[in-house]
Amino acid sequence: MAPRKRTTKPRKNNPRTAKLEAFLEDFDSEVKTRVGQMKEKINQLLKDVDNSYNMALIKLPKAVRQTNWMEYFMSEKPKSPEVDNIKVS
Repeated sequence: MAPRKRTTKPRKNNPRTAKLEAFLEDFDSEVKTRVGQMKEKINQLLKDVDNSYNMALIKLPKAVRQTNWMEYFMSEKPKSPEVDNIKVS
């Protein structure tokens, strides 16, 4: 024989639970507003970084600006002493 389903007890109107629910709703709304503020701040910081990057690019010489970044980094002399010793020998 299958066990009986248990009936749930009706919820009592407890003033403590009402206060707790009100507190949780207030807390949730506060969290949503702060998350929104943080997202706005992140977007503003991203814009600032992007603008700073563009300004730094503008300040570079035109020849450096137009080179491919792989070519730019390959053109630098290696700074490891092992490579220098091999070239001297």
